[in-house]
Amino acid sequence: GLMLGVGREAVTADGWTRFTGVKISLYDTAGDDPFVTDSYFLESQYSYSPVTYDHKAFMYFAPEGADYWYFAIPIYEYFDDYSSYSQSMYVFKAHFDGDLEFVAKLTHNDETTPYYYYYDSIERSVVIGTHIYTVSYTEIRMFDMANEFAFVARTELNDIQDRYYWID
Repeated sequence: GLMLGVGREAVTADGWTRFTGVKISLYDTAGDDPFVTDSYFLESQYSYSPVTYDHKAFMYFAPEGADYWYFAIPIYEYFDDYSSYSQSMYVFKAHFDGDLEFVAKLTHNDETTPYYYYYDSIERSVVIGTHIYTVSYTEIRMFDMANEFAFVARTELNDIQDRYYWID
């Protein structure tokens, strides 16, 4: 009887609508009147999730015998007056009692890639055993779900940026 909603929060003032962030809500739909049991709001103007238009970007995994299921969604966040942005895979637990719990923010940026490239955007994720794998254009990363989503390893793919020629 639970349903998950992913969208954008917005405010309207003086005839203008401004997006204020990404909102994830868990609804109880068991009765005649569905209601929100819990929500998570990621405040960041004009941020969005590709899940709103690409259902394949959404990942969920139900561990056997658990009273919750995991789900992961990619989110683009804007900051510094929209001059900078980053993208990460946000992982949550949806508990059968209606609670929503943020558990991890996975990214393909670290000390080896301190700045963000479009090609580092995590397009998909998949769970195999106790590991979650995130896939971007340039690499696949593995994180250990049993160890607080600790980074385990990465595999670099062909560098897509080498296929483009930059002209000054």
